[in-house]
Amino acid sequence: MLAGINDPAFILDEGDRICLMNTAGKRLLGNSPDDRSLPALLGSAELISRLARWRDREGEEGAAPVEIHLNRAPASDVWLEGSAARLPDLPDISSGLLLVVLRDISQLRRLETLRQDFVANVSHDLRTPVTILKGYAESLYEDFDTLNDIDKKNFIERLYRNTVRMSRLLEDMLQLAVLEQGSPVIYPQPGQLHNLIREAVDILQDRFSSAQVDVTLALEADDRQVAVDPQKMLRVLVNLLENALRHAVGLTCIQIKTVNGANGGVCFSVTDDGSGMAPADRERMFERFFRADKSRTGEKSLGLGLSIVKHIIRLHHGTISAEANRPRGLIIRIEIPGQAGEKKESPSVADAPH
Repeated sequence: MLAGINDPAFILDEGDRICLMNTAGKRLLGNSPDDRSLPALLGSAELISRLARWRDREGEEGAAPVEIHLNRAPASDVWLEGSAARLPDLPDISSGLLLVVLRDISQLRRLETLRQDFVANVSHDLRTPVTILKGYAESLYEDFDTLNDIDKKNFIERLYRNTVRMSRLLEDMLQLAVLEQGSPVIYPQPGQLHNLIREAVDILQDRFSSAQVDVTLALEADDRQVAVDPQKMLRVLVNLLENALRHAVGLTCIQIKTVNGANGGVCFSVTDDGSGMAPADRERMFERFFRADKSRTGEKSLGLGLSIVKHIIRLHHGTISAEANRPRGLIIRIEIPGQAGEKKESPSVADAPH
């Protein structure tokens, strides 16, 4: 009977000890205990009260599915949806047996949390520039004749900056949707990586100067070994540099370095001397919508930039990782395989460069 149930299933005696369980149950528990209490094995005091209610034939909840939360490491909590049914008392079989089925809904809960965070973050990040746009547009509309030229220019500049901010937010959301759900292709060109690094630094030079951040380049690799899509790789580099500017509190310098990698590939890194990132945050920093602890960040963002980076690097069949810099800061490392190891993709007409 239990073998036909895909979710973890257990038959418990009156003391909540396991009499039988299926293969999924063994995977959930990580071992094959004999005559052990299920709540003790799962480390759930909540499950004890749930089992008592399930055993109560007259209870209002009966065997209705309930959610059970198992506390684990911060990023590894487990949510189970449990249901149960009393087994009939039969001759020569222990009485009071309970069939318990536990369905792992952790991934569903995490997706729901992501959805809620996304709605909250988008609402916040759109509300701020929209409020600013509305305020300055109203001032220009109502007081245009009385404002001097300096005030008008200042208002228009603020309108422009916030329009750019909204445009970038919407562009990031669209780009991530295409990367995750579509079938994007790349148009690799050899010998472009170093030029793209210099271009990315040039694009953000004004921000580096305003923040008093020094950028150094150590371009030691032979970038003719790798072929990258110029448009997409430029997006990667700009996002990485913007991430350092946005989140590295106390930042004074950034180094971009390239070296020849294994099998004809190229490794490049972006190293900063900012406040760094906690190990738990480093494990999740490439997830979409993830934002590190606000107390350790500077500017706010929707948390899409590094997720876009991850997807573009995967399109190049590369790898990306993050580690702590010593004595402080963060290092993001990327490895792009050589041209011989790259898979060829046929461009679609819609994506062909113009």
